Amino acid sequence: MQAALAPACNTHSGQACVNGMLPISRANARWVSPPVDWFKLNVDGTRDHNTGFAVCGGLVRDHDGRWVRGFAQSMGVCSPIEAELWAVHEGLVQAWVLGLKRVVVEVDSSSILRLLSQRSRMESSMTIVQHIYSLLSCDWSIKFVHAYRESNAVTDSLAKSVTLGSLEFRIFVDPPHFIFDLLQINCIADG
Repeated sequence: MQAALAPACNTHSGQACVNGMLPISRANARWVSPPVDWFKLNVDGTRDHNTGFAVCGGLVRDHDGRWVRGFAQSMGVCSPIEAELWAVHEGLVQAWVLGLKRVVVEVDSSSILRLLSQRSRMESSMTIVQHIYSLLSCDWSIKFVHAYRESNAVTDSLAKSVTLGSLEFRIFVDPPHFIFDLLQINCIADG
């Protein structure tokens, strides 16, 4: 099975939204469960405007919202869009290593969704995009959806847990203590 790029709520693609529509407003944006037997990968990348150093992070949860794996990486100097793309790439690598076959990837950048929904690999000269397309050609199902930034606070916090410019990489087998409260708040509206 090939990976499918399907933005959420795209009625022209014939794809339904994951568990219904996106939140009505950004103020009440919360994490939404993926369908049963699917996993959700939330990713985020950010860049310090003063130094140019970037970090990214991500989190995989099952359909019940249970923690599967998190990660954080400091990447050196890059653009904001490259930071987001590195988050997608590393998240997909982690999902693949875990042996997951159905993954909803939630990103808070509409630019990333547009870039990854291009039909031809040749349309992007960015090497990281080429690596992402290679991962998408593996034997699994991937759906990309948009998340409001407000619902991505957990991954933002994970990303910012590594030191800028350090080239540090962290795997979180269990949720780190500094995001316990965010995890609780993030899932309240999902129950």
